[in-house]
Amino acid sequence: MFQFLLTEPIHEAGVRVLEAEGAVRLARGTDEEMLIAELQDIDGAVLRARGRLTRRVLASAPRLKVVGRHGVGVDNIDLDAATALGIQVVNTPHAVTQGVVEHTVALMLDASKRISYADRRTRAGDWDVRYRLSGREQI
Repeated sequence: MFQFLLTEPIHEAGVRVLEAEGAVRLARGTDEEMLIAELQDIDGAVLRARGRLTRRVLASAPRLKVVGRHGVGVDNIDLDAATALGIQVVNTPHAVTQGVVEHTVALMLDASKRISYADRRTRAGDWDVRYRLSGREQI
């Protein structure tokens, strides 16, 4: 039975996928010493933003076969060490594409309509801000 370690919580659907293949547990911490201790009997790890899988950490994980980066970047994983140790590293490069696009459109609307500025001014009691700001419409 495979043993999986999550460095941070993930969506329950992801946990179910892992549980179909083995046992899943959540790390008690993400500092280097804790990860070394946690990875001793682990076959696969899912890493999010916290924690770094350094050469020392990876070399101390005798059963580790794969690291899944729950996100785009892999800058918190020593890829050279993983390669040298035969540990596969995968990530989810398109997992956040829709969210990034939505956020970009939201920021464009905010910049165009000055929504954040109007909100800050109104909260500060500047009710006349509504007369200084107006939208742009094409006719």
